[in-house]
Amino acid sequence: MQNLTLFGSRSHRTARPKPKKKYRLRTFLIVLLSLVVLGEGVYFWLCSTDNAFVSKWRTIYIQTAMSTLTHQWLATDLLPEDVVNSAIDLMNQGLEDQIGQNSSWDIPEQVPDKPVEPDEPVVENPGEEDTRPYWIKLDPEGAAAFFELFWQIDQESMLSYLDTHPEVMDNGWENINIDEAGLDQDGTSIQTINGDKVLAINAYEGILLIRVTGSTYRGVLAIAKDPARLGMRWSAGIGSYGQTCKAICERNDAILGISASGFDDPNGMGNGGILSGYAMCNGDEKGTHALPGYKRLELHEDNRMYITDARDYVGKGTTDAVEFTPALIVDSRVIVDETCDWNGMHPRAILGQSELGEVQMLVIEGRQPGLSLGVSVVDCAHLLSSYRCAQAMNMDGGTTAMMYYNGRSIISCSNTALEDGRALPNAWCYFSKDTFEE
Repeated sequence: MQNLTLFGSRSHRTARPKPKKKYRLRTFLIVLLSLVVLGEGVYFWLCSTDNAFVSKWRTIYIQTAMSTLTHQWLATDLLPEDVVNSAIDLMNQGLEDQIGQNSSWDIPEQVPDKPVEPDEPVVENPGEEDTRPYWIKLDPEGAAAFFELFWQIDQESMLSYLDTHPEVMDNGWENINIDEAGLDQDGTSIQTINGDKVLAINAYEGILLIRVTGSTYRGVLAIAKDPARLGMRWSAGIGSYGQTCKAICERNDAILGISASGFDDPNGMGNGGILSGYAMCNGDEKGTHALPGYKRLELHEDNRMYITDARDYVGKGTTDAVEFTPALIVDSRVIVDETCDWNGMHPRAILGQSELGEVQMLVIEGRQPGLSLGVSVVDCAHLLSSYRCAQAMNMDGGTTAMMYYNGRSIISCSNTALEDGRALPNAWCYFSKDTFEE
């Protein structure tokens, strides 16, 4: 029995001792040191590599940080000085490249395809079956005029929407009024010819709102058909305090509007009252012309937008103007690219005009993870170009980038605590037809 007991306890006598705390601490330190060394290696590689993908996003990161007032340390404190300076040099080169890029409207005449011919007969032969869609048969001339005006709309998706929302046609094609552009709305099932979702159509006012999206952003492109109804207006307290884009638009009976000029903003605490650069509102001039590399967008009496250098003389016949940078499109040419600058991802506000004279207002939301981080002006330029933009210039962005339509702000401000964005010195306003005619 004794031998059996000893034999039976053999496993107990040969069991390994439990790891000691000293051994576990040593293992932890080795793993930690390995991670630190690996992290440093990755860090130095990211800072120094010429890999095109890494270099592009490294530059975007630096330019995004350096274009803000309060977050420049994210570049200057975390990256080598020479790497940051290289990205800054690109930004300065971008400003130099803007000089002399001025518009002349030397653009080949183009006419968009018309989905429906205005003079298309109802039925040539009474005995022949009319195979056209119901809503076109109902009023062929009205349909033709609608699709000619809103050439950006995909006809098939529009007709399908009318099939499920027949009440939209109660007052005819010329009075279609669809508004699903609220922040809590998803938009319509109508698409544009580029596949973007339509948010709103106001045929009477000649307004089309489009949801635009990309891998890092979402925003709204507003297209207004009558440039004669565009103008810039001051805040009620210009020189002392600013107002939100919504407040400026409502005070001036505008149906649509976006933010415009920059303003003095010490430590991010400016109240929007002190204009930065030069601007003209309905013939009233204020401010001092901006530095070389900055541009001026002028709206003339001929209802065309002209882009020129901020230091040039203000053009004859100018009624409204704003100075900022950069210009994105001049005479239908995209003049910004990824090789020099303008790659930072920010909330954006851009004003432009199509080859057909239409007003184009683009506002991109940003700095909101999960919703929209922002976008470069290069991407904005190509987006606008896809809708035949002829002239376009960047306005003040960031937390001031806002769009107003039909009684409310339809852009989510990058500071979500500010429902209508920050106070501004002025805003671009598109006036309703009835107000303008009065």
